[in-house]
Amino acid sequence: MDNEHSKLPETIYSMIQATYWMGYCLVGSFMSVFLLYFGYSNSEIGLIASTGSILSVLFQLVSGRVLDKYPKIQLRKFTCCHILIFLMPAAFQLLGKKSGFLITVTMILVYSLANSLQPLLNSLCVQFEGTGLKINFGLARGLGSLTFAVMSFAMGKILLKKPPTILPKTYIAIFLCLIVWVLLFRYEPPRKQAKTLQRNEVSGIILLKKYKKFIVFLIGVICLMFGHSLINQYMIQIVTSLGADSDVMGKCFFMAAALELPAMFSFSKIKSKLSCGWWLCISSVFFTLKHLLIFLANSIVMLYTAQFMQIGGFALLAPAVVYYANECMEKEDQAKGQALVSASMTAAGIFASCIGGLLLDYTTVKGMLLVGAIVTAVGLILVFAFTDKACKIRS
Repeated sequence: MDNEHSKLPETIYSMIQATYWMGYCLVGSFMSVFLLYFGYSNSEIGLIASTGSILSVLFQLVSGRVLDKYPKIQLRKFTCCHILIFLMPAAFQLLGKKSGFLITVTMILVYSLANSLQPLLNSLCVQFEGTGLKINFGLARGLGSLTFAVMSFAMGKILLKKPPTILPKTYIAIFLCLIVWVLLFRYEPPRKQAKTLQRNEVSGIILLKKYKKFIVFLIGVICLMFGHSLINQYMIQIVTSLGADSDVMGKCFFMAAALELPAMFSFSKIKSKLSCGWWLCISSVFFTLKHLLIFLANSIVMLYTAQFMQIGGFALLAPAVVYYANECMEKEDQAKGQALVSASMTAAGIFASCIGGLLLDYTTVKGMLLVGAIVTAVGLILVFAFTDKACKIRS
């Protein structure tokens, strides 16, 4: 098999990422729209989202243990089973008529299963490299951002004419298509029996002491992602407070996702110009500017202007923090470093969902955004103070 033959699997894998992010857009970004339609309060929406986030972590842990314990299980087939399980609560959502047990439980399961599917799809790419070929993951992930943007724009328009009950119908169809693409991705190296490896195990407490500066940096990342998650989770409430509707919300998500593409596509090149530490500092400035502009926004034009900050915010942080974790840690600790980064992102989402919903119910949209702006500014300070700008990638 030569490099020419890798074009087909790369195309299929790109379609996997594109289809997944199109479906996830409807599950994650439009969840508030769906639940508000059924009469849920903002606090209840926050509780559902945070519970789903916690459950997604548990699903990821279970999936990892199953795949490690039973090496004969094909990752491709396991992923398809995961999607089929996702489709069951999604189908039950079609039976819901008002807020209650059925909608609450199915939304938690749909949200958590959609989130926990992402690492499995990423693992398909990693496993493929065991065949000796490469896939341009940045290109595939960038295509995912593009389809996310297109779906955001399209669904914003559709919801002007159709009720939010169209959401589960649409993502059921999309995830059925995803099963087809995953089944077509028939490129797996034979899984060998696990060998006993000598590893330098480091306990959690020792790890915290060993990388004190990195841990405080991660607290800064949590603060930045708190503001980011707050805006994404409650965008419909933000645009409604400005007198707009789901169409404007869809356009906001479209702009943000589309503006991520240049940085994500080119990061492997631009990281040689500056250290990842500096790119993270630049990213924190864009995060803070975006949140400040949204807090100050008194018109839709200003809200759109704030979305342009995405080009240097999340678009830089997402790839830079992954490289930075490897730069800062010894080789034997790098896997734990990536786990800490993932945990930080999840923690930020959980805090934003809970606190944001409570702030909306007991204050106003401006009150919620003010808290988010303050927390984001704290993140900016921590990232600048505790990022090692001179760190280089360890071999």
